[in-house]
Amino acid sequence: MKIPILDALRKSAPSTSRFIIRGYAVGYDDEAYYDAGYAIHDVYSDKNQAEKDLCELQLNRVKEIPLSETDSLWNGDPELLVKVDKFIQDKTGVSVLNGGDYIKRDVDIPDSLNDDDRLVLGGMIGTLGYELIELSDTHMLYVLWGTAEDEPLKSYDESGEFMIYGKSEDNLVAEAQTTLIYLLDDNFEGVGSYEQLSDNPALLRSFVESTKSLEYNSDAPAIEIIDELDAEELKSFNGLLKVPFFSIKQMSAQEVIQYEKDTLNG
Repeated sequence: MKIPILDALRKSAPSTSRFIIRGYAVGYDDEAYYDAGYAIHDVYSDKNQAEKDLCELQLNRVKEIPLSETDSLWNGDPELLVKVDKFIQDKTGVSVLNGGDYIKRDVDIPDSLNDDDRLVLGGMIGTLGYELIELSDTHMLYVLWGTAEDEPLKSYDESGEFMIYGKSEDNLVAEAQTTLIYLLDDNFEGVGSYEQLSDNPALLRSFVESTKSLEYNSDAPAIEIIDELDAEELKSFNGLLKVPFFSIKQMSAQEVIQYEKDTLNG
């Protein structure tokens, strides 16, 4: 049985799991459709119902995105193009490649491809658009948090603004690399000696000297960012600062839903 979001989350039974469907907004860059930020679509107590609704949502998303305007296939990897074309040909007898170089323009998934195979295809090309997250009632979501504003960090897209969170801390920084680079540019002044900037000045000095994207100006004095940091560098640099520019906090699914409802995208 599908139950209302807030009612589902207010009822606490530590041994019970909740099943969250998280959906990605559809972005478009004048050439191709892509997954933009995400938000919680619904919460279930019944896994079977959640999986049934997930399949329906995914199937509708796969049907919604034109094959020739799918981000992963637009100037895509040749191996993926061949793999997709072979899959569709094996199932329907129809080739969707134009000379083997790209997907034929204005071509869509053949109507003869059945729903199960459409879902397989959607997984191959990244157009499923929805995912299922299983949480116990006591399990918290990990949320990327901005220190300066003391609120959840958000990614921005023409389709809206979105929180950045997951079931674990894994890959959160990598997922938000672009957002964190902008955050660092906007909020990090880096003025001061190593001793003023870090509780471990020797380690910070070593990190700056070994990182090509950073430079220390002894005249200022200040750490200067001269190029983009990768995800691991962002995480390491942040961890060495007395005042980090981001942190990872825990929020309940109810708190995430309420924040998305009250603050983001209506």
